[in-house]
Amino acid sequence: MSTGDILPDVLAPNLKLVICGSAVGAESARAGSYYAGRNNLFWQILHEIGLTDRVLHTSEYRNLLQYGVGLTDAAKKVSGVDANIKTEDYDAGAFVQKCFSFNPKSSVSMAKRPPQIYVPGSISTIAEQKKSATESTHTRSCQMAPPYS
Repeated sequence: MSTGDILPDVLAPNLKLVICGSAVGAESARAGSYYAGRNNLFWQILHEIGLTDRVLHTSEYRNLLQYGVGLTDAAKKVSGVDANIKTEDYDAGAFVQKCFSFNPKSSVSMAKRPPQIYVPGSISTIAEQKKSATESTHTRSCQMAPPYS
């Protein structure tokens, strides 16, 4: 965890999926765990779609690695609702570096704001540039699905 990060990343090489939020919510920051909001269905949904074998408690977020799932945020040093996160709070360079360093099979944005807000240009464009420069096959690692409304 970098100095000042609200929550640590949950990342390891070659995960099945990395879920990227924009920033930790206020309740999650207070609780010290991801997706801790009282009405947040994140953990239930992970179980229902088969990513976990049971509904994990928010305090068990580090256990996601056992299921091949990781967590990160594009803005690591602030918390709150997306509408209050400033563009300069997003660390696009660190986010893209994580994609290439950890090489997940897939990644998805849970952000209500589109990834282009915190990563200039499309993520797949950045990945293609990196691929061309390094002759790597990491293109899939940084493609993100559009956020849900």
